[in-house]
Amino acid sequence: MRNSLIYLILASVLLSLSACGTADLSLINQVKRFEPEWTNLADQVAFVDRNLRATQRNYHKDFETVDPFLVNTRLMSQKRMPSMRSQFLNLISERDSIQLAFDEQKEYFMGKLYEFNAWENDLMSNKLNDVEAYEHLGIYRGEVIEMRAGMNELQDQVIGNIEEHNSILR
Repeated sequence: MRNSLIYLILASVLLSLSACGTADLSLINQVKRFEPEWTNLADQVAFVDRNLRATQRNYHKDFETVDPFLVNTRLMSQKRMPSMRSQFLNLISERDSIQLAFDEQKEYFMGKLYEFNAWENDLMSNKLNDVEAYEHLGIYRGEVIEMRAGMNELQDQVIGNIEEHNSILR
C-alpha cells in the first residue's frame, strides 16, 4: 500500500513537471484549427498564379492571331477595328498590372507563411510564453484576413480580365 502511494505521488510529480515544459494545450488547439486558413489562402494564391500564367501565355499569342484581322479585315467598320485593337492592348496591360500586384502579395504571403511556421515551431518547442503566443496568434489571424481580402480582389480582377478577353475573342 505504501509503495503504491509512493508510485502515485511520483507519477503525479513527474506529470506536473512535464506539463510545465509544454505550451498551453488550448493555444495549441487554436493554432491547429487556424492552420487550414493558411492552406485555404495558399490554394487561392495558387489559383490566381495558375490563371495569370495561363493568360500570360495565351494573351500575346491570341493578340498576334487576331491583330491582322483587326487591322486588315473589311468586314468590320473602320471605327470598330482600332477600338477592338486598343481594347485588346488595354486588356494585356491590365493583366500585367494584376501580375505586378499579385507578385507583391504573393511575396508578402510567402514571407508571412514562413514566419508563421517558425513561430509555430517555437511554440511547440515551448520557446514562447503563452501571453506573447496568444498575442502573435491574434496578429496572424488579422494578417490572414487582410491577405484573403487582397487575394479575393485579385482573384475577381483576374476572372474579370479573362471574361473580357473571352468576350473580345467572340
